[in-house]
Amino acid sequence: SYFAQLQSYTDRPIVIAGTGYSSGEDAKEAQQAAYLRRVLDEAQQLSMPLLVWLVGQDPSFAGDVSLDLLRHIGLLRRDGTEKPAWSVWAQAARRPLAAAGP
Repeated sequence: SYFAQLQSYTDRPIVIAGTGYSSGEDAKEAQQAAYLRRVLDEAQQLSMPLLVWLVGQDPSFAGDVSLDLLRHIGLLRRDGTEKPAWSVWAQAARRPLAAAGP
């Protein structure tokens, strides 16, 4: 994987300081959940101490065409209802914490 390749360049912990996947009209919410599941699995396999999802809820300010990608990037819809990716995130958040490191 991309992140595993990074480990060969450093002995420091690798983190994902911002990621996201738009679930807009062209991309399905199921694909967003699958992406999140894959990233969380890779983060766990590599003992990453941090993973940040870019936006928790679809932002109301993203109605402009230039911000179209952000319009559906949240794990919650604009009205606060849960997308399938929310349950993936919530399940991961309930896992026991493990010390990061080799």
